[in-house]
Amino acid sequence: MAAFALGVFVYALIKSGRIDHVLPHPLRWVMAAQALVLLAAGCVPLTVPHSYVTVPIAFMAGVQLGLFRNIGDFNYVAIATTGNLMRLVESAFGGVIDKDPVAITAFGIYVRVIGIFAGGAVIGAFATLAWH
Repeated sequence: MAAFALGVFVYALIKSGRIDHVLPHPLRWVMAAQALVLLAAGCVPLTVPHSYVTVPIAFMAGVQLGLFRNIGDFNYVAIATTGNLMRLVESAFGGVIDKDPVAITAFGIYVRVIGIFAGGAVIGAFATLAWH
């Protein structure tokens, strides 16, 4: 939990613009760091204590949750899909029942977000089976 909280603190620091003069394009660095952390976590042997994997991932999840939470005017959750599923159903209701064109646009975005999330889960499942 402390690693996640530290990640949220780093997100707030990046979002504030205070590090832009020290680190140009901080979002690019965040994405690169996240890719490296996940790659490293995937290569850790099973004999290593789980905290060596969960702590860095929790940190990066805190950063990602804060920095990546909007697609245009629509909110989404980058690290879990339950909130996105709720918004999908709400926008479907608004589009079908209320005939709201904004809700129809939101529905399309949430379908894609959830589809990409599900696709990543399926790829991860097959990769896990293939690479043990």
